[in-house]
Amino acid sequence: MLLLGAPPEVLGLIGLWIVFDGNLVHSNVDQRFPSWAHWFLPTVQLHNLHHAKDRRHQDSNYSGSTPVWDVLFGTFSHPDRNPLGPLGIENSPVPPGFLAQVWFPFRAQRTTPG
Repeated sequence: MLLLGAPPEVLGLIGLWIVFDGNLVHSNVDQRFPSWAHWFLPTVQLHNLHHAKDRRHQDSNYSGSTPVWDVLFGTFSHPDRNPLGPLGIENSPVPPGFLAQVWFPFRAQRTTPG
């Protein structure tokens, strides 16, 4: 974008927004927005649908900065119309518990041939 003439200050602000927004949607902060706001603002409820165990929700709400892209490309799922079930991956190999999850990539690397 810089090569196309975007001012460095704008790129800096976009970078700050991406970091802020990414942390916010991955947090467990209870965000209470009116129903219409989910069409325009990235919210934790939208992002949680993307991480639902229910496979049909995993292919939705990809865009991080604004849900407008998901609306335009048909991948938008509104949290008021799609109840959120458990999060995660069905039959996930990742173990429960913090320390087990920290150790998991190292253990998996040791047991993977190659």
